[in-house]
Amino acid sequence: MSFTDETAKKVREEFDRKRKAAHDDADARRAILYSRIPMIETIDKKLANTGLEVYKSAVNGENIDEKIAQMKRTTTELKKMRAEIMRENGFDEKFTDVIYECAKCSDTGYDGMHNCECFRRAMIKEAYLSSGLGGMLEEQSFESFSLSYYSDVKDSSGYSERERMSNILESAKLYAERFGNESAGECKNLIFFGGTGLGKTHLSTSIAKKVIEKGMSVVYDTASNILSAFEADKFSRNKSESLADKYLECDLLIIDDLGAEFKSQLTEASIYNLLNARICAGKAMIISTNLDDGKALMKAYNERITSRLLGEFRAFSFVGSDIRFQKRLRAKNSK
Repeated sequence: MSFTDETAKKVREEFDRKRKAAHDDADARRAILYSRIPMIETIDKKLANTGLEVYKSAVNGENIDEKIAQMKRTTTELKKMRAEIMRENGFDEKFTDVIYECAKCSDTGYDGMHNCECFRRAMIKEAYLSSGLGGMLEEQSFESFSLSYYSDVKDSSGYSERERMSNILESAKLYAERFGNESAGECKNLIFFGGTGLGKTHLSTSIAKKVIEKGMSVVYDTASNILSAFEADKFSRNKSESLADKYLECDLLIIDDLGAEFKSQLTEASIYNLLNARICAGKAMIISTNLDDGKALMKAYNERITSRLLGEFRAFSFVGSDIRFQKRLRAKNSK
């Protein structure tokens, strides 16, 4: 699946709007010019009619080659006269030109038979906005993920927090790099365990950024919001519009804060149905939870859910101390 139809529609409408605005602006400048120098309007009308005269000649069986040569001479003379008159009156000869944001595609979004690079950038930007990650995509990336917040003191197992988090970082990078081109049997789903402020959301966002840049759709939301959407759909009278469809259809679904939602039979059924539907469809998920590990997960959810989460997801345990608190402390000490 590439960018969603909704994303493409929004961007195409924006390009149509930009192109129309560019033409409207040029028309406004042309009207100013014509009001001050009526001769320019006369010249422009003559320039516009040269092609029509050639067409009429062709219909009448006249010598087209001679007519085309004459048209070229006339056009050159008229353009030269137009430029001279404008300069004499203090106007740049390109005063009435249409000014597009992208000179390469003239704001059509197409460079020949292919989408222009500016259109692709606009698609990525719109996909950022529709992902639910908002400004986090601007601030959080693999490059901005710092291992300096993790201790390099080795524990009894012989590994430090920094070494463990370095391994998780590299695994996340590899996951993002391979996304959409996974080998047979490779796990498409990740679950991040660990307390608040250990970098789970940062790495999820970093992966999302790379996936979006590949042209695939990402939706990020909290478990509570997702379950509220499923509940609203269940009791809605309007069955033609679904709030939950986006969570089922996107290429990558990022579920944040699993375990913090209100639990009931309905929410557990919704969680299972969501997990099962996406797993059966081969669609990827990343889940973040403040729960410590699989044992805590088994205490929080029924066997059907934990079987999916522990059997179909690759688990990573985040370690360390709250990075947000460390950042505030560093900022305070630097003053």
